[in-house]
Amino acid sequence: MQWEVEPSSNQPVLYVGETLLMTVTVRDARLGDTSTGEPRAQALIHALQAALERYHQDR
Repeated sequence: MQWEVEPSSNQPVLYVGETLLMTVTVRDARLGDTSTGEPRAQALIHALQAALERYHQDR
């Protein structure tokens, strides 16, 4: 799982492998108490990875 800034929109996008998962918008950033999408993208990646690890442990 990784993120990068999409050049055409200048917004972070999250990928799982080569599959686009989501674009992190300004509204998403505000939900994470940040003014830009990059910190929110990193926080979302961390949260998703932790959730997947918990899922695999619980199975």
